Amino acid sequence: MSIIPFTKMEGTGNDFILIDNRAGLLRGEIKLTDLVKKICNRKFGVGADGVLLIEKDEKTAFLMRYFNSGGDEAAMCGNGARCMARFAERLGVASRKFTFRTKSGIHEAEITGDDIKLKVETARIVQVEKKVTTPSAEFTGDLIDVGIPHFVIYVDDIDELNVKKLGREIRNVGEFKPNGTNVNFIKIEKKLIKIRTYERGVENETLACGTGSIAAAISASLHYNLLPPAQIQTRGGELKIYFKKSEKQSEKAEFSNIYLEGPARFICDGIYYYE
Repeated sequence: MSIIPFTKMEGTGNDFILIDNRAGLLRGEIKLTDLVKKICNRKFGVGADGVLLIEKDEKTAFLMRYFNSGGDEAAMCGNGARCMARFAERLGVASRKFTFRTKSGIHEAEITGDDIKLKVETARIVQVEKKVTTPSAEFTGDLIDVGIPHFVIYVDDIDELNVKKLGREIRNVGEFKPNGTNVNFIKIEKKLIKIRTYERGVENETLACGTGSIAAAISASLHYNLLPPAQIQTRGGELKIYFKKSEKQSEKAEFSNIYLEGPARFICDGIYYYE
């Protein structure tokens, strides 16, 4: 049996297990994929959307590794990174403003009161108004890469939508194979973007998704000329997205100085017994 100290946090309802792996705690007989699946299980484990590891990095404050609840390692998680920033500050490995590394590159974070402002370096428009067909219907959306892929779809009735069913169908269509995509359903009400997200790896709707919120803001800027900061209403709370848009039109537009801002909260500390 291995004894693993952990901290649980949430960012607008996106919940995570954070583990300090700077000293190589998770090595030897511990299988990361198996550990992540077990500790994220909401019946037999602690329960979470994913696991975040903080590890040493030579050029930045730390390396962040993210594993979704299905056990797969992903390049980036926006809400997870905001939680990690506050966790790193508590550990004393980061100050109020710092850089850190993920598989998607180097990012900048700033802690401002209760909120964490995260700079995201990667945001690429892959295809605008892409059509996909599922067993239920045909959908048109924007495919945007924010370190991980997001498919953004506009809907009229966002509250009654079966996100789990439709998101899973879209996530698995042939055009997105072999790795699939995250799926975001959005509705714009004046200057507010309402969003619901199906996350691959979690294979369910989550209460919030940071990178999905960035993709939604970029899409809304393309189609509705929405100006920053974009106000994003997730089911777990509100996020703000800042960005700078080039003068180019549609899929040729370029976005820079992208920031994701929102709260990150400690829930509890504990010890997990892995066997």
